[in-house]
Amino acid sequence: MIIVSRREFSASIIGLSLCGLIKPSYATLYPDRSLRIVSLSGAITEIIYEMNLQKYLVGVDATSNYPVETKHHPSVGYARTLSIEGILSLNPTHILAAEDVGPPSFVQAIKNAKKINFQILDSEYSFDGLIKRIHQVARIKDMVGHEEKLIKKLNESWRTAYLDQPARQQKPKVLFLLSHQASRILVSGRETGASAMIHYAGGMNAMTSYVGYKPLSIEAFIQANPDMILMTKQTEHLLGGTQALLKNRALGSVAALRNHRLISIDANQLLGFGPRLPQTILELRRELFA
Repeated sequence: MIIVSRREFSASIIGLSLCGLIKPSYATLYPDRSLRIVSLSGAITEIIYEMNLQKYLVGVDATSNYPVETKHHPSVGYARTLSIEGILSLNPTHILAAEDVGPPSFVQAIKNAKKINFQILDSEYSFDGLIKRIHQVARIKDMVGHEEKLIKKLNESWRTAYLDQPARQQKPKVLFLLSHQASRILVSGRETGASAMIHYAGGMNAMTSYVGYKPLSIEAFIQANPDMILMTKQTEHLLGGTQALLKNRALGSVAALRNHRLISIDANQLLGFGPRLPQTILELRRELFA
């Protein structure tokens, strides 16, 4: 008969409880299997580089354009139109994606591949969402030191970029344009990444009557009468440059165009909510209040 003291019994129970609560990292569970990561989000790729995990990257999506070293990794195409064959050919152990990953048939096929750790990371349009994504990436490999260092740096940058900024009575109205083809221009309403960026920078979204994105009409453009027009670099290119908007006589009464107040930022930087979020907010704020 084995007699166990109350202290030993309590310790064993606590140990079992903690094992159930603390999820071990992949590196702890499989110490002999090398990591092979495919990133399907530009923002996630940036986090991987900030965490010094880039040596495990074997593939990235088309939005992964920063830092410039990402161009050396094989591209698997756009995150919304992925091919299962192309991904599997890279023999990944991990696939990290944002919530817009697709098509659905790809997602289901990857979920059925039992040897691949497939994670759709939190895509919340906020600074807190960024911190959550860092925690999720850090769990792949025991990266506590890098994780803490990165979060500390970001917290300091966020204080400068947002928390310590003075409140302004006059908030400029900002209209955000998005286009994936020149013949179709969409405008951001509420609850989008663009709307969140405008808010963080101290501006006011010019379109708040709907959620998501809707096609733009000349009448709605004129009625909104934004103080500034914000767009991605990719949209600017598709539209033929900002001059194309400035030369449109039908929009001559719009304040932003009359005063040449247009700004374009790379899509991944502006809408990705990656580690450059504080820097991007500062850049946008300077433009809004120049």
